[in-house]
Amino acid sequence: MDETILVIRREALLGTGTFTGIQSDWRPFLNQLERHAFLASRQEAERRTDWKQPITYILITQDHEVFTTIRSQEGIEERLHNRVSIGIGGHLRPHAAMEEDFRATLADNSYRELTEELRFAPPLGFSQMTRQLEPIGVLNDDRDEVGQCHFGLVLRLQLEPGVSVTVRETDLLRGAFKNLSEMPPIDRMESWSRFCLRLLEQEWNRAQ
Repeated sequence: MDETILVIRREALLGTGTFTGIQSDWRPFLNQLERHAFLASRQEAERRTDWKQPITYILITQDHEVFTTIRSQEGIEERLHNRVSIGIGGHLRPHAAMEEDFRATLADNSYRELTEELRFAPPLGFSQMTRQLEPIGVLNDDRDEVGQCHFGLVLRLQLEPGVSVTVRETDLLRGAFKNLSEMPPIDRMESWSRFCLRLLEQEWNRAQ
């Protein structure tokens, strides 16, 4: 079934250039999204590389571990089957405050995506969870079919010790916290997760 999502024309977001990897200053891109994003059919958007679909990509960390998932072969996005990910991602859907505040749309969609896919114990309410979401940057990678039409808005949810996380739909996803030494081979990971993992590695190595 088709759905309506937010998209933006590639040139409105990136101009005539592009970049590969993570950029920490996401304010210029959020400003462009706030000004130029519009609603479109997801089915059409997946066929158009002149559009970019903004995707929330949320890293869940606890101590020096990151919640890591493996996608089954049952999900909608066939190109990601059996891939390992350290990001919980989702398209941005319409929100009542979209025209007034893109950041409210981002917070609403981030909370929806996290609570639809995962269970937190004890539960995290909307205000608590969105206060704990830290923007990390934006992510782009045009080197494969998935990346050509998507644009990552990378956030981190840093959980306190004692908060557990489990996957809701275990037929679609398996997940657990892992430290760096437990990570699978890099070639099994989504390209976006590879960039994010390097970022966490750098941060955690500096902290040692």
